Amino acid sequence: MSRDVDVVPIGTPVLYYDGQIIERELGEDSPFADANLFFVDYVTPALLRNTPPGWQERVTIIELAPGLRGHFLDPHDIAYNKLWAGRAKDIAWVRGIIETGVVRLQRLLELHETNPIPADDHAKVSRSLDLVTRQPT
Repeated sequence: MSRDVDVVPIGTPVLYYDGQIIERELGEDSPFADANLFFVDYVTPALLRNTPPGWQERVTIIELAPGLRGHFLDPHDIAYNKLWAGRAKDIAWVRGIIETGVVRLQRLLELHETNPIPADDHAKVSRSLDLVTRQPT
């Protein structure tokens, strides 16, 4: 459903021109994307603002190249962020990843119960969870 990999640099601010270079070299219309069948989408750290507490401890760290480590969100945290986004494609993605068994609905509900996000954001995720658990029409 998606070929993009969201990237949020850690510890180093990405300036406007850095973002442009990422887009040109690794973005959707780049030779990199054509060769690898996925592309890199630079997103700001604000993407993580609603991620449930403790997400930093749940990341998986992989050495991508000497001196370059990737910190990958736990699938439940990714699913939670998609619930917050709440678009139809996000709801379908969360429903699908639950069906694979990679993400458990019960764990998403637990994370949601204890996430101290603003009430509007909490309600938005609640609506998305409701859509995920309904049978598609």
